[in-house]
Amino acid sequence: MNIGFLITARLKSTRLKKKILLPLNGYTVIERIIQRAKQVVEGEKVVLCTSTVHQDLPLVETAIKNNIYYFNGHPDDVLQRLLNAAEFFSFDFFIGITADNPLFSIHHANIIKDMLTRDPSLDYVYTTGMPI
Repeated sequence: MNIGFLITARLKSTRLKKKILLPLNGYTVIERIIQRAKQVVEGEKVVLCTSTVHQDLPLVETAIKNNIYYFNGHPDDVLQRLLNAAEFFSFDFFIGITADNPLFSIHHANIIKDMLTRDPSLDYVYTTGMPI
């Protein structure tokens, strides 16, 4: 079973410019998300999914610096970007998280991963009452 962890991120924010590159306890916000994602799946299965827009190039550099893969996809169609990344990396399933959620629940992400591993006939798994 090949399960990936896809982090969607862009630097297009208008209210707080480049917020995911801001510091959070010694690392950038996006680096904290990457660290947490590596606690759910092995590092080579964590992919930073960003856009093809030039302003998002620092995210590619962040992925390389943190020893994870990156995928440049559609700048606005996030679902298409995720599906293209999953296909490119040959993931059977993926757990998706947005970079707007740096404190996602590792516990709940692991529950989702375990559910997918136990029952590969599942098409879609989600949490209720909280984001992962």
